[in-house]
Amino acid sequence: MNDSLRQINKAYIEIALNHGIADVEQVFAHTNLSLPALEKLDYVDVSVAIQMVHNVDKYTDVPNWPVELGTLLGTSSHGPVGYAALSAPCVGKALSTFSQWFQLRCNVYTASIIESVDYFQIKIEDTTGDTLFQKVFFSAFVRAFEVLVELLLGRFPENELAIYFQSQSLPFEDRCKTAYLSQIHKEQSSNSFFIHKNTWYRRSPLYDKESYEFNLHSCQRLRDELAQKDRLDMRIMHIFNNHFDRQINEKGKVSSPPTLSEVCQQFHMTERTLIRQLKSLNTSYQSILDQQRLAYAKKLLGDVRYNIYVVADLLGYREAANFCRAFKRWTSQSPSDFRLNPREI
Repeated sequence: MNDSLRQINKAYIEIALNHGIADVEQVFAHTNLSLPALEKLDYVDVSVAIQMVHNVDKYTDVPNWPVELGTLLGTSSHGPVGYAALSAPCVGKALSTFSQWFQLRCNVYTASIIESVDYFQIKIEDTTGDTLFQKVFFSAFVRAFEVLVELLLGRFPENELAIYFQSQSLPFEDRCKTAYLSQIHKEQSSNSFFIHKNTWYRRSPLYDKESYEFNLHSCQRLRDELAQKDRLDMRIMHIFNNHFDRQINEKGKVSSPPTLSEVCQQFHMTERTLIRQLKSLNTSYQSILDQQRLAYAKKLLGDVRYNIYVVADLLGYREAANFCRAFKRWTSQSPSDFRLNPREI
């Protein structure tokens, strides 16, 4: 996913809510989300997730909640990423697979693997810039690592894994020693997970070559799908879709679709830049708007509850005649003729 569109899969928020880490209303405080709205999403913008983390940290009664959350993140909550890690040939490959592909679920970090004489170091670097979020994410992430290692081997190897915290103070200092199975070190140069080579190369009893290749292919397909959604034209289309859905579903004064200038403001780019980038994709602001207006016009004209004047109004036309001319230009049919004889366009 594009770094400008950092998102977190909603599953992790739902897991926290389902296990009562904090009160639902408190978790959603100062965000534009609610539980019903969350259910309709696949991902949550990172700015919203950061606010939720601050909310939970403020209101929760669970002092080591990041570790609790990491413990709860079982394989199934990671989708194909978790299954790929489980079916990997050895412990090290499972951890490297997880750290690489987990970005599909939560692209708020970068991961690098550094080899030394006796250890492999998985270095995790935050990309959000929020100090609390960085601490919470890494605390949960490395606990998920521990759970994965224990699941693969049936037991946790003693004295062969270590967690290095960059911060001087941990989010749950008093319970940190018992919260993790690994050795703990703080005030380090980076947030890292160290694994002795004895454990790294341990063959996984869950390894299955066909399953591993299939799960990796699923991860690659998901990456391609997310990249497609992250294209600028797809993101603008999503803006228009949200606008027209609100016009149809919310009873109230209708409004015009977002203008080119308003779209640019949302993406923090100039009109000239947006026009140039859309041109490289063989489209334009007006073309995307027309495509979505046509899609919604066909949908609304197929519903007898909406007359042509209402359809024109919902699609942002001040005059129904303007909508009729546009529809005929798109389809070679008038809206009335389309209602009588709808056809694929």
